[in-house]
Amino acid sequence: MNVRRRIAVVAVGLSCFSFGAAPVARAATPRPPQPAPLERIPIETLRNLAPILRGGDIALIESGEKGALKQLTTLSLAAAPPEVVREVVAHPERYREFVRNTKECTVKQLPDGALWHQYTVSYGIYTVDGRHQYTFGPPPEEGMPGVIEMHDPDDGGVRHFRWEFIPALGGTLVVLYGYQQIPRDNLLDRFLRAAPTLEHGLALITQMTLILAMKTRAEELAGRPALQPGKASGSYAPLLERGVVAMFRTAGGRLSDISLVARSSARPEVLTKVAGEPNGWSSFIPTVARSTPMGTKEGVPAVEVEQSLPLVSWTSTFGFRGDGKAVDLFGLGGDLKGGRMRWDVRPIATSKTEVVLRTVMRYDVGSLIVRQLYKLEPFFEYGINVGLGLVMLEGVRGRAETLTRTQATR
Repeated sequence: MNVRRRIAVVAVGLSCFSFGAAPVARAATPRPPQPAPLERIPIETLRNLAPILRGGDIALIESGEKGALKQLTTLSLAAAPPEVVREVVAHPERYREFVRNTKECTVKQLPDGALWHQYTVSYGIYTVDGRHQYTFGPPPEEGMPGVIEMHDPDDGGVRHFRWEFIPALGGTLVVLYGYQQIPRDNLLDRFLRAAPTLEHGLALITQMTLILAMKTRAEELAGRPALQPGKASGSYAPLLERGVVAMFRTAGGRLSDISLVARSSARPEVLTKVAGEPNGWSSFIPTVARSTPMGTKEGVPAVEVEQSLPLVSWTSTFGFRGDGKAVDLFGLGGDLKGGRMRWDVRPIATSKTEVVLRTVMRYDVGSLIVRQLYKLEPFFEYGINVGLGLVMLEGVRGRAETLTRTQATR
């Protein structure tokens, strides 16, 4: 298979992540839509996050009992009034003007005041279409605009998004709750069987595309008024009771680094030990096919790590060191040369441990296929970085928790 064909195959396999849409097989007996329930976050908790959002966007990633995606909540701070942001979201017939690669936006007004939105997104080598039904609800609190909900109106459709617009710091804290099923077929199934938590990162592409496109358009229309300084530092701690918090920072229009924050039942010293011994990662991190000790390079221990997915892989040499509370890995050579990973571990008052994985990885530099995907849709960068980062985080966390339980029974 030549490189161009491989790029096309990967792109087709990932097409369903753009706006969460993919052609859906019709049921023999039509079933009404069944939008997935979305669990909201208290508005006061969200307002307290506004100072943090000045530095970058946040996503709360929630999983079910078996690790499957339960819900994504994405948060961004827009330098525009809430009414302006809502107006942008409420008119899907205009999306073609500012959402990349959108070729069709057909909107019909329904008798009950809802909207039916048919759209087509084309990336040249493949095209994806889909539908959303928009409904407009009351404000969740006095002083806020009304909510907007979007769901899949097809037979038995479960896809569901909910927008809220919270006044904050002279702008708008934009909240997008969402759930979508990732179809498990062909190449896509191979990806998810190789690393199930990739589902979370890939689904994130939809929500980052939506929330950042709407935010950018609203700021353009509002003239980007200056945001007010926050009176407090803010805290994401309440979100950690529900799942993993992802924090995004950008530079020059590109994702510069991400931090994944989670709580664990593992003891701090066990987490640090597992993260600080990358020679053993291949035995418990699904995407690490090989982790080979390389002796000492540039004055530090080194390991060659091969990260592998269907059709794509990265082989890199990392130096690593730790101090008992944190572990640093830095790319000395190979596909991810210059990349960084840092694990920070600290005990918290609830007899649990907080672990932070911060990564700076340019997966596109080490892979032609990924580079072409980023050209087709830059927001693939969010999904791939979060997906691969979650695999690392869950692998280390799971291994440390197993060791902690084993040691406790001795």
